[in-house]
Amino acid sequence: MPRNSFDKLTTFFHLNDNSNLLRRDDPAYDKLFKIRPFVDALKKNFLKLEPEERNSVDEIMIPFKGRSGFTQYIRNKPHKWGIKMFAIADTSGMLYDFIIYTGKNTGIPACGLGISGDVVIKLTEHLPRNENFKVFCDNWFSSYKLFVALKQNGLLVTGTVRSNRLQGCQMKSDVDLKKQGRGSFDQKTDFTRTVTAVKWYDNKSVNMIFSYRGTQPMHQVKRWSIAAKKNIEVSCTALVKEYNESMGDVDFHDMLVGLYMTDIRARRYYLRIVFNSLDSSVVNAWLFYR
Repeated sequence: MPRNSFDKLTTFFHLNDNSNLLRRDDPAYDKLFKIRPFVDALKKNFLKLEPEERNSVDEIMIPFKGRSGFTQYIRNKPHKWGIKMFAIADTSGMLYDFIIYTGKNTGIPACGLGISGDVVIKLTEHLPRNENFKVFCDNWFSSYKLFVALKQNGLLVTGTVRSNRLQGCQMKSDVDLKKQGRGSFDQKTDFTRTVTAVKWYDNKSVNMIFSYRGTQPMHQVKRWSIAAKKNIEVSCTALVKEYNESMGDVDFHDMLVGLYMTDIRARRYYLRIVFNSLDSSVVNAWLFYR
């Protein structure tokens, strides 16, 4: 097909009736109105898949440099410019649910946990309760209040956490842990809610929080030593090992999408979301087929 013919076809490609589009100053205005039926239908079918025991929540950047009201710039991402999407996937890379971030009015029910905590609560709604299902998330999402809320809802959680989200929990300083050597750690437990915080020291300290297991057994992991100029064995808690094994599920799905991504430049943001969603559907179908 000639390029000009394809471009002309895309100008007539719509997923909703534009005559029903509300004004921007209307309280019910939806920034994703143009693709809302498509997104809702896709999420409904994704949620029909039976979830696995381990699931991770993370963010995905849909590459896009065009004009839209919610294009993001995140310098540490492989695709620095794009549309941010929160997603939940299992260890096989299967995507179950996602939320397209459109700013403060993303449409997530407020649970009093901030945007990061509310996202996790929303994305884990489909997981069975009190059946040993585990959720992993990084320090952008994690907080003490979130983990208490998920534990009360019957979900087990593990994640890295920022020190200012530990509700005043006092851990050993980096200086003290550095004196004890690489692999040392400190832990504090809230026995009333069975939530534990651990500060583990490698090249630098890492704060983690979890609600279902202890630090034992200890494992040995190989790390590069600048002083010895070789790999050395460093003690690592079971918590850190399990987190490293299970946290990359969403990234794995994103990697599979990137292998055969629909590489069509789209000036309209909703076309870029549609192409990315179709790629995710193909990946899910392939994983389900396997």
